[in-house]
Amino acid sequence: ITGPLFETAQLQALCAVLPERANAGTRKLLDEPLLRETVTALRAQPQLAPLIANRVAVQCIYFHKDQATNWSVRLHRDSAFPMTGDGPWPAAGVKEGQTYRRVPHEFARRLCAIRLHLDGAPEGDLTVLAGSHRESMLVRSTAKHRCDVQRGAALVLTPALLHGSAKLDTSPSRRVLHFVFAPRELPYAYSWYDPV
Repeated sequence: ITGPLFETAQLQALCAVLPERANAGTRKLLDEPLLRETVTALRAQPQLAPLIANRVAVQCIYFHKDQATNWSVRLHRDSAFPMTGDGPWPAAGVKEGQTYRRVPHEFARRLCAIRLHLDGAPEGDLTVLAGSHRESMLVRSTAKHRCDVQRGAALVLTPALLHGSAKLDTSPSRRVLHFVFAPRELPYAYSWYDPV
């Protein structure tokens, strides 16, 4: 999404309620009232509304890289999400007290991730492999794209897209709120923990 979605004051308010250190990612931010309000604000954005109108927010992860806590992530797809209940999807561990299940590729394609940038970093946020969400295993495309996102703007993608990130180079900080929107109803006996 081009152009900032949030003003400086709104970004500062969000930063004030976030943990000092996120390590590899704090995952349960939808418990925070201001983050639940942010979900409503995202739905009100004309550019985003068609993408998430019939979906609920099921997760908000906070990533914070700085020069002291800096890491890279190889190309991957997000396939594990927090949910309760029983069914055939394999367990993928417990994170921050919530059980994660590994979903099929076709279901992951139905999800929408919105990455709201609290800082601008000139070396880019993610590198993505174009078209890789269309195939579960075989990836024919080698077209990699670096996604530069300005402060207050958002990057929208499906978690089924191959994506990765590099370490910070010269930027002092990159803080990102990664929201996952999904269909309200899950198959089998699964349900989301606390959808917004």
